Amino acid sequence: QGALQDYNKTIALNPNTINAFFNRGIEKANLGDYSGSIVDFSKAIEQNGSNADIYFSRGVSKVALKDYNGALKDYNKAIELNPSTNNLFFSRGIAKANLNDQNGAIKDFDQAILQNPKNADIFFNRAIAKSNLHANADALIDYNKAIELNPQNGAIYFNRAVVKSNLKDTTGAIQDYSKSIELNPTNTNAYFNRGIEKMAMKKYADALADINKALELSPSNADLYFNRAVIKNYQLDYYAALADYNKAISLNPQIENLYYNRGLVKMNIKDYQQALNDFDQAIRQRSNVSDIYLNRAIAKSNLKLHSAAMIDYNKAIELNPKSADAFYSRGVAKLSLLDKTGACMDLSTAKDLGSALAAEQYAKSCK
Repeated sequence: QGALQDYNKTIALNPNTINAFFNRGIEKANLGDYSGSIVDFSKAIEQNGSNADIYFSRGVSKVALKDYNGALKDYNKAIELNPSTNNLFFSRGIAKANLNDQNGAIKDFDQAILQNPKNADIFFNRAIAKSNLHANADALIDYNKAIELNPQNGAIYFNRAVVKSNLKDTTGAIQDYSKSIELNPTNTNAYFNRGIEKMAMKKYADALADINKALELSPSNADLYFNRAVIKNYQLDYYAALADYNKAISLNPQIENLYYNRGLVKMNIKDYQQALNDFDQAIRQRSNVSDIYLNRAIAKSNLKLHSAAMIDYNKAIELNPKSADAFYSRGVAKLSLLDKTGACMDLSTAKDLGSALAAEQYAKSCK
């Protein structure tokens, strides 16, 4: 604040003092007054339009205000005036990445690395850009280099874990999430993602411990309750799973598959009417998913709503004509309606699609 007051006095006495507006702009940016800094940088450019540092500094303030297009113009001008300015290509790469020009960002990061090959942040951000382009193997190389240069940055381990997960290296991903947690033990997403990896390995107790820890850190996160419900369902703890799905719905009812998954749990506890209600809601959210119609049909069959069930079986098959489960379930439903011919046709189709249950039922009912 003292420096800012000094610059104010200098400008009041002589607004043409060299670098006064530039220096005051730097001070305002340091204090978080990015809009005010941009005004000063613009005034400084009026006085001296050939100073690359001023355009660069104004670009930095524009990035802080998420004006990435404006920042890009300033960085371009700064590069035109002095391409050797420190961090200039790196900063322009950041702006391009935020504008989803990942290829352009990578080219700038390449140039930045030539200027400063020991900067871990450049490798880190180039890795992010490559990951956004699904170039996971290339991204992994950059994350490795970033960690070599800065092994105490938990964010790099976290991002490398995501890439390893994309490359199906579950063990490596868990190791990196663990290192990220060691460096930053309050990172909710690290516990969350590690729990998801453990769940994929069917280590449900370990996965549950991670999700519970994440919920301690973020108790209003609907996705955590949703995934804890999934784990509890795998553990056959249906009522606990139901409680978590209920909580997730109270926090964010728009999560994909939330009503559908809760409906499946209700099917497991034979609450078919409530399951039917959830499948209705799931279909209102996504009307083109075969499995939702299939399970609603099964719920309707259990409620003796046979005609309505048949409509849903038909819709499920229309949406996925390769669903062995749908043909099998419709075949069983037709048997209960004494439509043996139709049932055997469906069971035969399901058998051809690979359903062992259909093969068994066909041998029993259609020979």
